[in-house]
Amino acid sequence: MTESITSPPTDPQQWLSRLKHVPKELDVVIHVGAPKTGSSAFQTFCFENRDWLATQGYYYPPHPLGANRISSGHSELSQAIKEGGHPETIFAKYLANAKSSGCTLLLSSETFWSLPVEIHALIKKSRYCVLALIRHPFDTIVSSYNQLVKRHFSTTPLLTFIEDYAKARHKRMTEQWLRLWVNTVGLEHLVVNPYHKSSIYQLGLSTAFMHMLRVTLPQTNGERPPLLNSSYPPHILELKRMLNAVIPEAQTGIHKRLDTVLQHLSDQYFQDRSEIDVNALIEVPQEALALLETHFSGAVKNNMALCDIELHSELTTSASAIPASSMADVATRLKQDAGLYCHIQRQIQQHLNNVWFATPKNDREAIAQMLMQLDQLFPKPNLVTRIKSMLPQKRT
Repeated sequence: MTESITSPPTDPQQWLSRLKHVPKELDVVIHVGAPKTGSSAFQTFCFENRDWLATQGYYYPPHPLGANRISSGHSELSQAIKEGGHPETIFAKYLANAKSSGCTLLLSSETFWSLPVEIHALIKKSRYCVLALIRHPFDTIVSSYNQLVKRHFSTTPLLTFIEDYAKARHKRMTEQWLRLWVNTVGLEHLVVNPYHKSSIYQLGLSTAFMHMLRVTLPQTNGERPPLLNSSYPPHILELKRMLNAVIPEAQTGIHKRLDTVLQHLSDQYFQDRSEIDVNALIEVPQEALALLETHFSGAVKNNMALCDIELHSELTTSASAIPASSMADVATRLKQDAGLYCHIQRQIQQHLNNVWFATPKNDREAIAQMLMQLDQLFPKPNLVTRIKSMLPQKRT
């Protein structure tokens, strides 16, 4: 059973009605993030609906879109800034195409988030608006951790990650970059709205973004939009973290096959949940929440004060111990890909062979516990017996 931490909005339509709109009669709307607020999904929607957006008065320049429909948007602009290229030429071309179409230029990329001064230099002579969504800092941090384990092979436990994040907060925290945007472009050119995952989950991300742009989407059949690229729930995330330790990062093909299965199971896990517990989209142990409150409560107040918005954490607390049965169900699903399953078994064995003797004796027990847990999920004859025999025998 999970326990809600805060009392976020329960009516998604009420949340939608409170969102601030971009002004009318603009040359440029530039969406800059912030991180972990659905930017990739927004870019995918805009890319796949460019012609329709043009009928609504927005010109959205084309950009690359990956095979998994994940995009970094108009990152060529920020890349030109960072690499000493000619971003002014790229922007001028975008703007000319928009004006020739009689449209407002719409740009989007999270890579703009850390470039307020440089982006302002490009757009300041236009009638412009900078659009940003801000997420509760607790949720941003946990979501960032989830992504590191999912796609960047992290093996770090959540509590360690939070402590490390706190040490580097001056480099990472949303409030630092938000303050720079406020100071650079001024509040009169900045539209900042709170990101609320469960409302977006029920309404659809495109509905929320189009509302901010003063555009109404065509009526749908009222069904909940399908999930795309959701976070891993705790049992899948912990399994992936352990597998990151035994499957080398260089084995990209294996990691992609693994992620395809785990992502499908994660999307299905949340899609199947009832309307009642739709707010329980991110679960963390109680110890993690306590650390977040210790280190980052001040950031919440700062973010709200900067732009007069109300932020709610959507984290829910769960039991510290993840039921073994939950991970066992995932391992059973992985068994349907016999090649992948056998490869995981071999990698567990290989990890024991390669890592054990290179590890200081004091750290071997932790490795042994992880390997034995993995062996319970992906059993291989005699492996547990071998691991136990290698551990020093405790005196009675």
